[in-house]
Amino acid sequence: MSANNWTTCPKCKAAHDAAVAKAMQKAQSSYGKASQEKYAENLRRAQTLELTACEDTLREDYEIGVDGDTFAVSYCASCDRCDFTFEFRESRSTKGDQ
Repeated sequence: MSANNWTTCPKCKAAHDAAVAKAMQKAQSSYGKASQEKYAENLRRAQTLELTACEDTLREDYEIGVDGDTFAVSYCASCDRCDFTFEFRESRSTKGDQ
């Protein structure tokens, strides 16, 4: 079965954002302490990392519909790179109080 959608994993995005912040901090803290070339290299690495987009590694599968007297929604997501998973399922009877 193929996925309904592929998107960016929130856990991988958080790790990427933390790596960018760490690289920027390293570059900023080297200002005036390292050589001009080393500072420029640190800054360039941080900026390159910042511009690198996270890949779409989160697989999303979902279904919505009515089956007989039951309305159901299901959503599952899992990342190909990390251990992030999420699942939601809900079903309700379509027979209301009459």
